[in-house]
Parts: sequence; structure tokens; C-alpha cells
Amino acid sequence: MSKLEFYLSKPLLNAPGFLGFSPNARALEVMEKFNNWGGFGAFVTDPISWRPRSPAANAFYRELDGQVLIHNGWPNRGFRSVTKAVRQKWERAPLPIIPSLLETDPRQAMTMIRELEGVENLAAVNLMPSIGSMVEVNEWLSALPRFNAELPIVFTLPAGLIPFYGKSFTDAGAAAIFPSAPRGSIDRDGGFVSARMYGSANFPAAYALARECSLAGIPLIAFGGINTAEKVAQLVKVHLICAAIDLPLWQ
Repeated sequence: MSKLEFYLSKPLLNAPGFLGFSPNARALEVMEKFNNWGGFGAFVTDPISWRPRSPAANAFYRELDGQVLIHNGWPNRGFRSVTKAVRQKWERAPLPIIPSLLETDPRQAMTMIRELEGVENLAAVNLMPSIGSMVEVNEWLSALPRFNAELPIVFTLPAGLIPFYGKSFTDAGAAAIFPSAPRGSIDRDGGFVSARMYGSANFPAAYALARECSLAGIPLIAFGGINTAEKVAQLVKVHLICAAIDLPLWQ
């Protein structure tokens, strides 16, 4: 098992899904606006799946009760197509890259990581499996020690699972834990649709999780409702790896 240290020189990351697959000129211009928050230590890509994914048929963006709900299906052209298109941009980028891998099969995720190990200027990989059962938790806990990755692995988990299983995942080889965006559901066009939720209302829960993980020795990337420099400063005092921001990147 390989567990590599994950360290960033600056306190911010962008959340997956907010700046694209590579730090183009527009993304870098947006990121520069947050230098007074401490600056970005790396660029996190939008989620990349092994096979191409089309946009969700019922995709939507909605502002509701002070939050933003997004459902898009994480569209992308597939791992090899995306990495072929952006590899040189990653290697020439002015800050390290963290590819986000949207994969539910540990064996396929291992293949993707192996192919990324030859790419320069990567700070880590962010694994984003969909985990909703104990069977899936145990499957990944069993698989991670066999990865022997040459890059630090950031593992994305639902926030509710992190106090219970975050330490188990870092013991198994993950270098840091990244909370996934909380989910909610609405009635839309006569149907029941689930979506990711973003907004400042998520910050109290994110801050509570950060404090709990700090006490438990779980290396956490704080995430949820972080929309001011003051909130970043609060989280930095909790001795986290970094803080990930989302909606402020679009504002």
C-alpha cells in the first residue's frame, strides 16, 4: 500500500464542476480574484468518467430558498478522450492539477490512476465514487490498499459517512477526504428529481465536520457554503488541508 502525503502551499481549491477540465485563461482569471482569500493551491478538474457521459435528460439549475440546486449528470467525453485533449494544458499549467475521477468500479479507477501516473504536474487524484451502502464502503476499503498509487489519493465521501469511516479510508491509503456536495430533491415537471445543493446555508455543517475531523485526526478538505475570506480563515484555524469553494467562482 502506498499512502503519499497531500500538501498544498495555499489554502483554496475549486470544487469539481465549477471551472472545467483544465485551467484555461478564463478559469485562471477567476481564480486570481481570490488571492486575498489566500489563493489556490491546485486546480480540481470537473469529474471524468471512464466512458463518455451525456448531460442528464432532466438537467436543471435552480435557486431555491437561498440555495442552488444543480443536476447535470456530470457530462464528459470519457477518460481517454478528455485526458488526451487536456494533458499538455495540465503539464503547462501554472498550478498543480487534481483530476477528479468519477468511477464506481475500483478496478477501473485503478486503471485510470495508472494512466495518470505518467502525467506531469499532478498534485493528487480525486476519486469520486457513488457510495450509498455498506457493501460499497467495504468494497473500496478493501480495494484501496491494493492501488499502490504513485500519486496521493483524495477520496470523496458523503459528509454523513466521514465521521464514521473517514479514518478507515485514510488508514486504507487515502491521503485526504473530500466531502461530496449534499443532495436534495424537488418535484419538477411532475417527477421527483435529486440534485446537488450549494450555498451558504451549508457552512455550519461544514464547519462542524471540520472541527470533528480535526479532533479525530482525519485529513479533510473542508467544503460547503464557503463564500467569504472570513470563513476560510475560520477553517484554516481548524488545521485542515485546504478549503474548497464553489458558487463564489460563478459570482
